[in-house]
Amino acid sequence: MNKIIKGFVLLFVISCTCFAQDNDLYKDSNPAPTNAPGLEFPRVDSQLKAIFRVEARNAQKVQLDLKEVYDMVEINDSIWTVTTKPLDPGFHYYYLMIDGYRFSDPASESFFGVGRMMSGIEIPAPDQDFYTAKNVPHGQIRECYYLSEVKKGYNRFFVYTPPDYDSNSNNRYPFSIFNMEWVKMKEDGSHREN
Repeated sequence: MNKIIKGFVLLFVISCTCFAQDNDLYKDSNPAPTNAPGLEFPRVDSQLKAIFRVEARNAQKVQLDLKEVYDMVEINDSIWTVTTKPLDPGFHYYYLMIDGYRFSDPASESFFGVGRMMSGIEIPAPDQDFYTAKNVPHGQIRECYYLSEVKKGYNRFFVYTPPDYDSNSNNRYPFSIFNMEWVKMKEDGSHREN
């Protein structure tokens, strides 16, 4: 019984050590902004290299296709990883190849590109953070409907409301209305309003 307890303690210590080393390995990187919510991989480091990690049980060969094909390395039972060379800032489409079959990365959001849904990774520009979400009050885009007597049905439109719109009903706000259905182009290039 005593040997079993010592064995579990040893296993726990080894697991914690491996976890700490794993965290040290990725301390110079952050999850990509294009990851599915709550997922840590893919990551982007300070040199703009992307780090990918995927679980592929019983796979013989796992590759990443991101402008060029990278062979992934199995680091332990069914976990494969690769670090790319530095990438240009901006958006990049990619997919995984597992034993010759193409897959979207379940750790990435899906994006439509090159005629199909694909995985994508955003490599942030080091000197530009205007796309990064900030801890500031945000408004809402609301979907609304109105009854059109001309069309004999409901039309949908969207309205942006500022952060304090509901809590401060005494404020008046400027507004613009954009509805692409209201303006139709005639064949001669002039327009008419609906």
